[in-house]
This record gives sequence, structure tokens and C-alpha cells, in this order.
Amino acid sequence: MGNGRTVEDRLREEYFDLLPEIRRTVVETETRVRRQLLENTLALQRYERLLVTSRAKECDSAVDALRRRQTLGLFDPQRTDTYSLTSLPDLAAVRVWRSRSSVLTMRESPYYRC
Repeated sequence: MGNGRTVEDRLREEYFDLLPEIRRTVVETETRVRRQLLENTLALQRYERLLVTSRAKECDSAVDALRRRQTLGLFDPQRTDTYSLTSLPDLAAVRVWRSRSSVLTMRESPYYRC
């Protein structure tokens, strides 16, 4: 490491270089998922929910996740160029959650009489 930079510093720089592409990928993927689920979303009952969320892993979290994958949880300062955040499988994620409430309020219940 002739330039005096730590592995963490190099990974932080890589993160901020990748961040615009990560954000574009998250938005594109979430949009595609929402489009694929559109018919299902429109067919939901009043008490059902379909939630689509997305996220890009934060910089420090990404560096820590990569560190945890290393032997003894340490980066080897002699191999700085071998580490890359692109090896993380969860740098960006889209989550789909479907909820179907089995508890109905009295007015939603078919047994409720006015």
C-alpha cells in the first residue's frame, strides 16, 4: 500500500463511485417489480396489503459486511486490490411483502348488522 490508503478508504471511494448506478438499479428494479405486480395489486381486498420497498446498503454497512466475510474479520493490507463491494450479493435489494389480515373490523365482517 504505497499510497497510504487503507482498504476501508479504497472501499468507501468505490462505494461512492458505484452509488449512482446502485440507485438507478434500485429504482429500475422496483419499477419492474411494481409493474409485474400491478394486476395483483388491483385485485387486493380492502384488508389486504402489498408493499414493495427498496434500499441501497449504506456505505459503512457495506464495508462491514465485506469485512465480516474475510478470515478473522480482517482485511489483508497487502491485498487491497482484491476487495470489491460488487462481490456483495445484497448491495441493493427490493422487498415484496404481502399481508392478509385475518382480523376484520366489525363493519368489514359479513356478520355485522346495522
